[in-house]
Amino acid sequence: MTGRIRKRLPMLAVCLLALCVIATSAHPARAQTSAATTGRSLRAGRASEPPVLDGVLDDGCWNSCAYASDFFDMSRGCRPTQATRAMVCHDDGYVYVAFECFDENMDAVSAAVTQRDDGSLFEVDDSVAVLFDTYHDQRTCYVFAANLADTRLDLRIADAGESQEIGWDAVWGVATHRYPDRWTAEFAIPVSELRFLPGESVTWGVEFLRHATVSREDIRWVHYDGEVLDPAHYGDLSGLSLSHASYGLDMVASAVGRYDEADYHDYPLEPDAAAWDVHPDAGLDVEWVPLPSLTMSGTVNPDFAQIEGDPNQINLTGDELFLEERRPFFAEGMEVFQAPLTILYTRRMEDIAYGTKAGGRFGTTNFGALYVRSDDFLRTTNAGVVTDGYGNPISTESDYMALALRQDVLGSANLAGYYAGLERGEDDYSRVAAMTVNAPVFGHARASAIAARTFNDGAGKDGAYRADIEYERADSRVEASFEWIGERFIPETGFVSEDRRGRVGGDLELDRDFQMGGDTIDEMSVDVYGGRYEGIEVEDRDFWYAGSSVSTIFKNRLRVGTSVSHTHDEIDYPDYPERTTGNVQLTTNLGAWSGYIASVSFGDYHNSTYYQGQGIACLQPHERVTVDTRVTGVFLRDHEDVDWVVERVRADWMISRTTFLRLIAQGESVRWGMAGGDFRSQRYDMNLLYGWEFSPGSMFYLAYNQPVERVDGENDVLEPVVVAKVSYLFGL
Repeated sequence: MTGRIRKRLPMLAVCLLALCVIATSAHPARAQTSAATTGRSLRAGRASEPPVLDGVLDDGCWNSCAYASDFFDMSRGCRPTQATRAMVCHDDGYVYVAFECFDENMDAVSAAVTQRDDGSLFEVDDSVAVLFDTYHDQRTCYVFAANLADTRLDLRIADAGESQEIGWDAVWGVATHRYPDRWTAEFAIPVSELRFLPGESVTWGVEFLRHATVSREDIRWVHYDGEVLDPAHYGDLSGLSLSHASYGLDMVASAVGRYDEADYHDYPLEPDAAAWDVHPDAGLDVEWVPLPSLTMSGTVNPDFAQIEGDPNQINLTGDELFLEERRPFFAEGMEVFQAPLTILYTRRMEDIAYGTKAGGRFGTTNFGALYVRSDDFLRTTNAGVVTDGYGNPISTESDYMALALRQDVLGSANLAGYYAGLERGEDDYSRVAAMTVNAPVFGHARASAIAARTFNDGAGKDGAYRADIEYERADSRVEASFEWIGERFIPETGFVSEDRRGRVGGDLELDRDFQMGGDTIDEMSVDVYGGRYEGIEVEDRDFWYAGSSVSTIFKNRLRVGTSVSHTHDEIDYPDYPERTTGNVQLTTNLGAWSGYIASVSFGDYHNSTYYQGQGIACLQPHERVTVDTRVTGVFLRDHEDVDWVVERVRADWMISRTTFLRLIAQGESVRWGMAGGDFRSQRYDMNLLYGWEFSPGSMFYLAYNQPVERVDGENDVLEPVVVAKVSYLFGL
């Protein structure tokens, strides 16, 4: 059977691609929705004088501007109890957005989130957002959101919501104001931060959102049955005169002073081998926008001292963990490289010497190009670091190159081609090429497929194929996938974990939301999922899983979730393949607490008794101070004897709109029961970061880090690191 599968899969992938394209031809009209079907349109005003960014809507441009009203509450399927108005005006340099949010209980309106780009902004706070489909292609959009604490969230969306760039940070302003019966928000978004096709009378897609915590309402301007980040259903924003928008060259020069051990990065396991020293350094980032739809950028010796480190995670499998990209150079224009299989994973690029990239859109064609020279650690095929005889990691110069070309066809479908390569020398390389198709089918459904092949000097050639179809409405979602990944499909530029290689199979998931409308229960969600895979090389071993979860939201803001799942894994655990777990989770809001979560999991983990507990709490002792605490522990008994606990505390103080102080302390404690006695290790890190935006786009940072390690009872207090960084934005 394995041989038949292996021979037929390339033809199967081609057939899947063809079927998706054929299905698209039956539904070519998706790109013509917007105002024609939503009935929503708004004309942007022209500001003769820019409004004062103070949150008070008394400027002349707002007095004469048309406004969007008649919003819809998606959580209950009716008109909201609280009124909302939104307005847009512009000049040659900025797009201005104003919100007026009425609320009968203004004393209870909260603003707890103070960290930029915190995803919980639209869950725990009263907040507003505007979404701009600047190409009016109903595939891509920009999101700008804020709460009453002037905390900003911005991101770029591509592929109808499938690709999200949360790391993209625009230079834009926000101001809010609180009244007894309402609150207002004012956005000032530079035109130079957006990519679009210029013209004298330009039309964009637009959507306005509001989250009202007291009345528990999720409010939209356009009422449609679909994902909020899918621009296919937005209204029209007309009357934009953007033919004279200013673009040019921006440079950010950085100066860094690091006070630590002189050669700590070369000898991380020998802290006594180096002396204390001050390390001055400098870097340069350049961005050139010759056209509104084209961006070119470069970086030389970038420093990322201000970027928050990765949180500790518990990983019992030994497989590599996928880590979020937070570095600014990789924040914009990377959505074109996103594919159903991750063939470009920029966290592989570690110590960057220099890099350049270009991306944009011309007509119906998107393209991207990337080149990076970095000094990376050598890794095994399972992402383990290769070390020398002294235990020090071995690094080597690496050249990364990636190309992507995506062509829109037949309305909202697209075809794309990708290439990514890693070169360490003439005989040390890893390359991957792929083709994808993405197309709407059956109205609310969308299908995608990818065929990829790697070319490695050591592992040779191998292929991978994946197909997905997703059906989504406002209250339900069905997703199915099929995947075949060869044993030697190892794209060193991407991320395909070892446990996915050498398998063939598929997954199925069904979600359904129920609006209860009773006196006690507000909403209930049910999720059922499962999947089955078998080994390609080993026919008599297979892997399957199944599970379900139920989440209930009560009127008193209490959410109760329960789940149960079972996994049978003969591929990675042939001796003890069974794993069964159950989970109970409570989530609530408690007055000054912006959120609290407690969960307990239990079951059998491959012949070991398994327990996991987690507690998350966020306290707001002051309107500009939040404290987030998380503790997770996993405990195994019987066949395995493991105690693994991670803790993390984060405190943010927004001193002013341009100044903040952040404290992050995290620890990890591990005990492994072994035949010769227990092995114990502990590590704690404390990080303190002060940031001041002394000019738009220009920052001063002061960071302090103190790590402590303890292995088998012996303390090793590693020397602290102090970093000062100044970056200044030059606009040319």
